[in-house]
Amino acid sequence: MFADTSEIDAWLKERRGPAEPAAAVTLPSRHFRHGFGAAAALLALFGGGILWWAAMAAGPQASRVEVRPGAIVGLDDAGVRIWEHPFPRGERAFPFGHRPDVFDVSPGRPPLLFAAVTLRGRPDDEATLGGQVFSFTPRGAVRLAFGFDETVRFGSASYGPPWAITDLRTTAADERRRVVVAAHHHTWWPSLVTILDDDGRRHGTFVHAGWIEYVRWLGSDRLVVAGYAQERAGGMAALLDARALGGEGPVAPDGPFACTGCERGGPLRYVVMPMGWPPIISSWRSDLS
Repeated sequence: MFADTSEIDAWLKERRGPAEPAAAVTLPSRHFRHGFGAAAALLALFGGGILWWAAMAAGPQASRVEVRPGAIVGLDDAGVRIWEHPFPRGERAFPFGHRPDVFDVSPGRPPLLFAAVTLRGRPDDEATLGGQVFSFTPRGAVRLAFGFDETVRFGSASYGPPWAITDLRTTAADERRRVVVAAHHHTWWPSLVTILDDDGRRHGTFVHAGWIEYVRWLGSDRLVVAGYAQERAGGMAALLDARALGGEGPVAPDGPFACTGCERGGPLRYVVMPMGWPPIISSWRSDLS
């Protein structure tokens, strides 16, 4: 087969078809480029803000508290002062005379530092004020401030403030943070025990004829308190139901140590250890359920 060069060129052109135009490339407009740069700048600023906030949140925080005459002080693990919560002007704290400051650390979100001031006073007018319980965040924000202000009656006598805080203990055993607080009358023998939730609401009150000095949690629904039984003149320990806290300790129903107007109920177990031996065991309530 023979063909002329012009015929070959025509045949190749027919096989290729019409030439396709080159794809157009569109560059971003100046407005788009400026908007993209502004968004990137905002993103960088926002990220920097998050890093700054995280750095501030991870700043110095207290791991324990100490009650001083003029303030409650938050300290780190090395004993360095991180913050302080001063008492109102003219007030001074009375420290615990027979043991170190009462405080507790409760884990959670956020973790809280609890501290008790047994009593407060105003030297200028020699006034005695009731004790208080405080809770703080590790950075020093006050979450709770509580003090007993009620009046209770035993026989024909009434006993009201000031109440001296003697002990506190926290628990989060069932994921509900609670604190149990004990106090006794400033001058006489009545005592009170109550439970506060994370919002400061009270859940029951146990009344006792005799000073209660110590409280402890046994799991999430049992409490042990210890102190002195006024009617029987001996040391005492009681097991309390934290789910239904109330009532009073076992005493003669018509005697001078019976609480007038207290709700019914009492401890699950009650043990008295008088001056002699063996101890007297009173089963005020026999059920442990």
